[in-house]
Amino acid sequence: MENVMKKLIALCACLLLSAFLLIGCGGNEGASDQLQESEQQAADNGQSPTANEGQSTDDAGQQGADNTGSQSPSSTPEKPYKKITAEEAKQMMEAEQTFIVLDVRSEQEYKERRIDGAVLIPVDELDERAVSELPDKDALILVYCRSGVRSAMAAEKLGEMGFTRIYDIGGIIDWPFETTSG
Repeated sequence: MENVMKKLIALCACLLLSAFLLIGCGGNEGASDQLQESEQQAADNGQSPTANEGQSTDDAGQQGADNTGSQSPSSTPEKPYKKITAEEAKQMMEAEQTFIVLDVRSEQEYKERRIDGAVLIPVDELDERAVSELPDKDALILVYCRSGVRSAMAAEKLGEMGFTRIYDIGGIIDWPFETTSG
């Protein structure tokens, strides 16, 4: 009986520990990660967590460090692009006069269904074709594929190539607006 009680207590302790670990890892990950990261950057720069000095705002209204302070060695580097929804992309397309919608799928997929006016450069041809076909590295580029995997890879590549205004709109399967084919 005593052996059973010890096992039961050990099991309860493991369950409680597991629950605490899950609670600590779950929740509103994006918001808490951003808050922790901004607090860490502020601490590293000797600022209070609410200070916005030395911060800049990008096209989408996001704040970022101005690179004058040191970064924590544990902080992950910022992505060279921003992930946005189809609705946000549509608003940008309506507000901006010049932009490029970049389809990084295959030619067959492009012919079946695409966003009107999209430029096709398959993700596996991006290294060879991007510089010649997308000469303005500061142009607003909205990247999409079928489901969002290739668009993220392409957006990352474009950032590495020096393009500065890249927005990953994910997959055409999530595009609720008008498309064309042929």
